[in-house]
Amino acid sequence: MSERTPGRHGDESTAGTMGGRASGRAGDLSAPAAACDAAWALFAGSIRARLVAGLPPEDGHAALSAIIAGLSARGVRDEVLAVASRESALHIDELAPEFDRMVSTLAMFAELARGGSWCRPAISRAADLPVVGPPHDVRAMLVPLGPVVVFGASNFPLAYGTLGGDTASALCAGCPVIIKEHPAQPRTGRLLARLARAAFIDAGLPADMLQYVPNEDERDLGVARELVRHPRVAAIGFTGSRSGGLALDALARERPDGPIPVFAEMGSRNVVVVCPNAARSRGDAIGQELARSLLLRWGQQCTCMGVLLVLGGEEDFERIAAPIRAAITDAEPRRMLSRRVHETYLARMEELRRLGERMGGHLDFTITPKATATTTPAAIIRIDPDTLATGGPAVFDEVFGPLTLAAHIPADMPGRDAERVITDLRRVLRGEPEIHAPGLLVASLYADADDLAAGGVGVPAARELAGIAGRVAFNSPPTGVRVAPGMVHSGPFPATNAPASTAVGPRAVERWCRAICLQNTPENLLPPVLRGSPRADS
Repeated sequence: MSERTPGRHGDESTAGTMGGRASGRAGDLSAPAAACDAAWALFAGSIRARLVAGLPPEDGHAALSAIIAGLSARGVRDEVLAVASRESALHIDELAPEFDRMVSTLAMFAELARGGSWCRPAISRAADLPVVGPPHDVRAMLVPLGPVVVFGASNFPLAYGTLGGDTASALCAGCPVIIKEHPAQPRTGRLLARLARAAFIDAGLPADMLQYVPNEDERDLGVARELVRHPRVAAIGFTGSRSGGLALDALARERPDGPIPVFAEMGSRNVVVVCPNAARSRGDAIGQELARSLLLRWGQQCTCMGVLLVLGGEEDFERIAAPIRAAITDAEPRRMLSRRVHETYLARMEELRRLGERMGGHLDFTITPKATATTTPAAIIRIDPDTLATGGPAVFDEVFGPLTLAAHIPADMPGRDAERVITDLRRVLRGEPEIHAPGLLVASLYADADDLAAGGVGVPAARELAGIAGRVAFNSPPTGVRVAPGMVHSGPFPATNAPASTAVGPRAVERWCRAICLQNTPENLLPPVLRGSPRADS
């Protein structure tokens, strides 16, 4: 990726400043304070006014539908894919399904906004309930918090970028969105913002529903700091590194005007566990599937396999590991998203080398050959369970890229009953000494019927994984996040700082809302979604 020069990525269509108000130009860029003020003016002037009048915000459906129409215009898809590919080093065929996912996510939230179900209306009539406390009529719903700042991800510039899930869910709730530019992909971000704002104008909507703040210098933290500390900002959405998420969370807690919620997805060392019978019966197929998953988008996914644990004998381990080694050896080394990602990956690999030496030996590396100064090797590293259990953060901190640790936990042999195997598995997953298990976004379990039968290791292994992961995938790799109501894309710390939330699926809108209860309220003052007198059990 070529070096970026400040000011070089802007063009005539994206130049200018907003001055804190809508200018009517679709491509305007804004300074942080101007963007926040413009978003607040819109929220306070129209959205909040509707709430005070007893009417839910209606712009969410219209805004999202307008964006979809803009993205569906002739030539837009090809233009977006071309720009994103040039900036990210991701292939067009990798970005094409991501574009479709972006549009489908926008469509899901548009439908949710139209129906109003995102408000989660709840009506409890006093006459229909047992008396618990005073006999009040109480009705509850969600209402929008206010302007939301979105820090998108560079590894998914479409699905988690300017018009990704955070933006779509915030617009669904009626929250204006302020996009903080990702320095790795300024052209992609500006193009999408320009398309969205133009779509708003074409649909007769205020362009200030979406603000875009440039930030080409990744070393310049002033923009992020100003956005988080601005008194008009109500919440933060972030996808990125653990250090970045914690820094934003700390800034939000120290605001002079009081703290605001930060919803940060921060990375995960996702675990794959293969049970003995599954390894024995279809180890080669499992290994090939995991190899494809590991190398997908060159490992630059928050759901990439970070640790592979094979329960069984040495032969069972080799059935899984051999296809992965072969795929890594045959793979062509690739450029990563940015020079910073590349350098961080190599530094983490060297840290693992040093860890092996400190623990009394060398780790067994299998690395993609022919890597250059600008390309990055993939790697599988054989490691013993004791080193995994005692290696601390060096082991379980995310390595962002195509690298996985692989270990063999003896099982299915004399003296190795299920209880003993699970004890060893728990020690590896939770560390020694156990303080708090590192949270994962996703954990995968490959198990056959015999593994899941009474006395097998499958069921207790699944329970161990469910205790530390936001999603447990059976007989499938960790990669592949479906946009659907049943999806949870979250997890205990450090995967996220808000494990009760999800960044994917319709429940993602709840992050940008607060709950309100209306007690004994006259019918004419109730929002439409809370009117009527349904029975409590209806």
